[in-house]
Amino acid sequence: MMRDTSSNLQIVQAMAPAVRNTDTNTLNIDRQGYGSLTIVVAYGVAGDALNASNKIEARLFDSDDGSTFSLVPDSAIIGTSLVADAAMFARADAPSKANMVYRFGYRGIRRYVRVLIDYVGTHTAGTPCAVHAILGHPANAPVAG
Repeated sequence: MMRDTSSNLQIVQAMAPAVRNTDTNTLNIDRQGYGSLTIVVAYGVAGDALNASNKIEARLFDSDDGSTFSLVPDSAIIGTSLVADAAMFARADAPSKANMVYRFGYRGIRRYVRVLIDYVGTHTAGTPCAVHAILGHPANAPVAG
């Protein structure tokens, strides 16, 4: 087994970088063959005023079959960015919380995971956003790049 980090991680682009202003789900992230998952959400400079009623929130969902998803309980999310409600881990509700990268771990047992980027309030100009999944602890390594 290769001992370098690169040979033991698979990085998946779940949502390509783009300016968005409407709710968007990522692609399904298939965890089969991996023992750990880290999600990375990157927001760019907000194109609209962000505040308590006009914000962007990332929520995590999981599934056994890749078609029926449920909101992940907070107990299955690891990370300092966790907001204390509804499996939300990256809330941009002020200019200081945009143009940032948020990360968190998933400790659930379901095979499929996806992220909903939820634009709450009025978003006209939009805000850049991207989501990547980092799969680790592979059953078979090295992982193809």
